[in-house]
Amino acid sequence: MDENVYILNDSITVAATDTLRLDNNATLQLNDLVCITVNGVADFCPADTANIENLNETDDLPLGLMVFDDETEGTAYGKFKNITFNGTGIAYGCTKGLHVDNCTFTNVKQPSQGAISYFRTGAENIVENSTFVENPVPAIGAGANCYVGVIFRNNYLYDNNSTNNNRPFISLTVAGENNVEIIGNTIVGAKRNMVGGIAV
Repeated sequence: MDENVYILNDSITVAATDTLRLDNNATLQLNDLVCITVNGVADFCPADTANIENLNETDDLPLGLMVFDDETEGTAYGKFKNITFNGTGIAYGCTKGLHVDNCTFTNVKQPSQGAISYFRTGAENIVENSTFVENPVPAIGAGANCYVGVIFRNNYLYDNNSTNNNRPFISLTVAGENNVEIIGNTIVGAKRNMVGGIAV
């Protein structure tokens, strides 16, 4: 095995006082049902690139990467740059905003609301210069009762929600006190009859 490939066989939790980083040019493979829960800082910004992917193609998918505030701290946040996600994405539930820049999401099946799924109201998030291609789920999503501010700019989207159900590529609700700004993106469908482009 390549020395830069790491396999995670068991779920882990990163404490509110800690930071989790992914080394430059590393590949992190998640085994079945594995979840990485970050209650502190997810600082995934390698200088060149790094990968997060499923180890196996089975029905027991990894639960993926979850960045959530510890209820007593509320200091968690995530920043991701130059990361390729294959098979699993980001579930985000923090009062501080998520920043995603120059990342690629492909074949993401979990979390189910989107390759990037928002679970906390009130944050102002940025997704830019990123690629979402051939994901069975939407590119980004949030629950109908979860108002989320998102600046979504200069991204490329192709054939998201490839399972062809009644959800668009960009599936958000109102922004509350923040803004939803969708600017300079390229959205390309795959002639599916149930999938839309944008719903806010």
